[in-house]
Amino acid sequence: MHSPEHGAVWISYQPGLPADDIAKLAVLQSTRATCWSVPSGQGSPIEATA
Repeated sequence: MHSPEHGAVWISYQPGLPADDIAKLAVLQSTRATCWSVPSGQGSPIEATA
């Protein structure tokens, strides 16, 4: 992924994560550069990579 090379944070979460948890993550989107994905088979409910 190219964006993290420039300081973006990649946030991924499992499909089916409760909407209130997704809303909490969305606050991060307004405060810094982020990339989002919802991969299947992810081991943790939420992962962040910087």
